[in-house]
Amino acid sequence: VDTLSIHWPSGIVETHTGLGADQTLLFVEPESGSAPLPDGSPTGPLLALLCPSPARDGAAIHYRLARPARVQAEICDAAGRLLRSLHAGRQSPGERTLLWDGRDALGRAAAPGVYFVRLAADGERRERTIVLTR
Repeated sequence: VDTLSIHWPSGIVETHTGLGADQTLLFVEPESGSAPLPDGSPTGPLLALLCPSPARDGAAIHYRLARPARVQAEICDAAGRLLRSLHAGRQSPGERTLLWDGRDALGRAAAPGVYFVRLAADGERRERTIVLTR
């Protein structure tokens, strides 16, 4: 593949070059037009959710909590079915990173396709799209 262009539902277009054959690639839809909220003016516990794109062997899911919160992080398939839970429990304020290795709850490699990262903190929810290719 010489060039891969991804047209995300948000309107963002990404172009990737130099991709090798027989690779597993993970692409994550970037946040469109959002920036972290200024310190001291949070509207809820969850200030940001960022999944770098592309990622090759999984996704590093970065987020920041403004205050202590019960956090639930999940990977769901395109139909909204739970593929894997990454975290469920209380966390203190600060920067956090969760890793998804591209596998389901039973350790099987996820099939190529569209997945969603769903992150909830005390009722506030964020969702990002991930495209897994092989």
